[in-house]
Amino acid sequence: MNIWDYCILGAVLIALVVAVLVIKKGKSGCSCGCSSCPSCNTCKKKPEK
Repeated sequence: MNIWDYCILGAVLIALVVAVLVIKKGKSGCSCGCSSCPSCNTCKKKPEK
């Protein structure tokens, strides 16, 4: 294997890690779940009881 093979494998590995992180994170922005929302105290939606 030469240097280009390692570069391609590295790019694929980085893309795979980014894809897994995006899937784990879910939708970006406030989902008003308030469990992991960084702006929970400024959220306009009332939590359902």
